Formats: sequence, C-alpha cells, structure tokens
Amino acid sequence: KAPAIRGVDSNGGASPAISAGAQPRIPVLIDDVPLPSGEASNLVQTGTWDLDTVEVARGPQATSTGRNALGGAIRVYSRAPEFFYEGAIRARVTDQSTAGLDVMFNVPIIENQLAFRFAGEFSNGDSYISNAPNPLPSGINPNDEETKRLRAKLLWEPTDITGLSILLTAEHSDAKGPTEGFFNGNIDDLSLAAPFAFSNSYEDVEQTIYALRGEYEIGSNATLVARLSQLESDLGFLNTGEEIFPGATFGTTRFEKELTEAEVYLQFSQVGRITKGVVGIIHTTEDEVGSNDGALVPFNLTGDIENTGIYGEVELDGSALSPGLAFILGGRYEIDKSTRATFDAAGTLVGTGTFEEKVFLPKIGLRYDIIEGATAGYTYSEGFRGGGRDADLT
Repeated sequence: KAPAIRGVDSNGGASPAISAGAQPRIPVLIDDVPLPSGEASNLVQTGTWDLDTVEVARGPQATSTGRNALGGAIRVYSRAPEFFYEGAIRARVTDQSTAGLDVMFNVPIIENQLAFRFAGEFSNGDSYISNAPNPLPSGINPNDEETKRLRAKLLWEPTDITGLSILLTAEHSDAKGPTEGFFNGNIDDLSLAAPFAFSNSYEDVEQTIYALRGEYEIGSNATLVARLSQLESDLGFLNTGEEIFPGATFGTTRFEKELTEAEVYLQFSQVGRITKGVVGIIHTTEDEVGSNDGALVPFNLTGDIENTGIYGEVELDGSALSPGLAFILGGRYEIDKSTRATFDAAGTLVGTGTFEEKVFLPKIGLRYDIIEGATAGYTYSEGFRGGGRDADLT
C-alpha cells in the first residue's frame, strides 16, 4: 500500500490504474530521483540497507520537492562515499523461508579527493502470501520472490577547485514476486485466490537509475547545485498460463517508462533581510509504452509528460517589527503537458488526448519564536498534481 500523509493517499488514481497516466499525489524520491508513477511506484524499489536519512514533508511541497507534491513528499537518501575504508556484510533468514545477503564497501581512491561506495542487497525465498495453484500452468511458482538491488556511487572533490563536489550514482534493482490482490480467509494466513477475479498475477519489475549531481560553494553564503538524472522502469505482469476461457490466457502486460530530469538551483543565506532562500528551474520528461498480448483486453498505449517549473522561496527577518518574527514568501510557476493514446489489438485508436496546464502555486507564512524552544507559526501553500487519461479497454 502506498503511504498517506495527513489523510492524502499517494496513489495516482483508483487501483489498479496502471495504465491511466495519473500522477502520484505524494512523490517518493530516492537520492532526489522521483520514482515512476503508476503501479511501479507502489513496489519496493529500495531497502533500508546503507541508507542515511528518510525525510517526510507534510503538505504541498511545490518550492522544495517539485511536481506532484500535492499532499507532501517522501525523500530517501542513501549514504555517500567517504574518504576512508569501510565495509559491512549482513545475512538474513526469515520464517517465510527467505534468505538474504547484504554487502557494502567504501574505498578512498585518491586521498580526500576521490572515493567509491558500493551497496548490494540480495534475497530469495517465499512470499508472505500463500498463492494457489502452485505451480501455475506456465511453470511459474507464484510463491517465489527474488530481489536484487545494486547501488554504486563515485564522489569527486578536487582540491584545486575549492568548494566543488561532484557525485555520480548508478543504481539497478530487479524484483520478482506475486501481485497483491484480494485476500480470502483469515488475514493472519494471507491466502490469496484469484486476484483481479480470474488469475494469479506475477510481477517482474526492473529499474535502472543514472544520476549526476554537482555542487559549488560560492563564497560562504551561497551554493549552486546542478543535477541530471535518468530513470528507466520496466514493469511486467507475466503470463501465468491460466485460461480465462478455453484456449485464451490473460497474456503478458508490460509498462516501460523513462523519466529524465534536469534541475539547477541556488541556495543562499544572509542577504539583506533574507535569512535563507532558494531559487531554481527544473525540467522533467516522462515517456511510457504499454502493451498486452492476451486475448481478453489486448492493447498498445503510448504516453508522454513534459513539465517545466520555476520556483523560489525566501525567509525574511521580521525582527524590526517584533523580535523573533520571520516571514515566508515563495511560489512555483509550472507548465504541465501530457499526451496519451491507446490502441486495440488491430491498431485502431481507442482513445487519445492532450492536456496542458499552467499554474502558479503560492506559499506564504510567518513564524514567531515565542521563547527558546517554543515557536508558533502559520503557512499557506498550494500544490498541483497532473491528471491522467485512460480508455475503457473492455
């Protein structure tokens, strides 16, 4: 189940909404890279191994996180390379007959300049859900789960360019296992029969991320940050071999997504009445190709989303009016455009549409430090989530 913040569900739309193009209401970002929308965002794409911090931001986050942060944002950061030798290994065994092995090592390549870090997670065993039948006609065992996650980071901080830091990240995950569906019987037993009312479903999802992040300190009170990332996700619902009606199976369904993001922003502090602030620009493209080769609802779909945002936020010192008083001013101007088209098995266009929204998302607030350790404040902010379009394939 995708998380909720202040009662706002982070799912893009009504489950299973895997083909609707609907964007999540609460983005999940791994090392500043947003996970893809749709069903793939509900799958666990990172574990707790070698993580640094997890941040949960409540309320609209248009000026700090970016697109679709309507109800909040969840930001997960893994550990960065260090300039010393470090290593760890962990073995895991569960009562579901699952075994796992996790490894990590950190190596300084050039003293105080270049360092490399690698983390890997591997697990294999049974799902916590008991599926039937076992095995499926295709030979797949619907109770088998297998997960592999690999992450490598290279950090460069050249001594001859003071204040410059460049981080290169490559990450790959591969997860196979049964799809959670409708449960029958005792919840403690978690037996699963006929999800989607006709078939056991087995997922195979691969995700690859490449990210480049550069930081440059401009004096003592400003930092320029530039980052570029690309995420590729391949979500597959495999053909289980079960017949929906004589001679026909549901087939294999695939959704392939590619998400590219470029961002540049400036963080600054102590500039006149401004105690701290940020201003930046970000551009995101998301492309999707989907298909099903079965006899029940065969289809092909294409979709693309393009989003450009200009944002800024400052905190102003209001002590001239009252000691301990501060004002918050910010906003984001965003252009969001999406195009989708769905075709049936014969190549006939079933549905198409293009949507374009231009929005301004304001943020205002104040904070008052009453005494040391006690603060009162109020913030008003708006968020925006891009919509979606689907076709009734049945």
